Amino acid sequence: MISTADDGHFKIWDLRRAEGQQFTMTFKAAEDSLCVGSFNPINEHLFAVAGEESGNISVWDMRMPADAINHFIHHSSQVTLLEWSPESEYILASGSDDHKINIWDQSNAGAEQGRGDYDDGPPEMVFP
Repeated sequence: MISTADDGHFKIWDLRRAEGQQFTMTFKAAEDSLCVGSFNPINEHLFAVAGEESGNISVWDMRMPADAINHFIHHSSQVTLLEWSPESEYILASGSDDHKINIWDQSNAGAEQGRGDYDDGPPEMVFP
């Protein structure tokens, strides 16, 4: 389970452990509040957190917890919903207070874009 906090931290909990030993890790992912976190249903090591006023989404891998492995930035307001695809470990949907839903494909992160594609958003955004 993942919990998020107003101080920009998230915590990972393992509810299978004995009471009092369930907390496993905490990291600071944002300068302001986080309000949503979601584990990937296919890859148990991946999860995403969001909620900053900037609209930033961070994808993390529990095997490399020092820093996020991807940042998705295209919302103009706080992200309040994250949902992973049940069919692909790479696809993530996000909903925001900017009244938009974006579909992301993290396998495209860092891909080169043609000059005419910049206006459409980053390469990892499949559908705005």
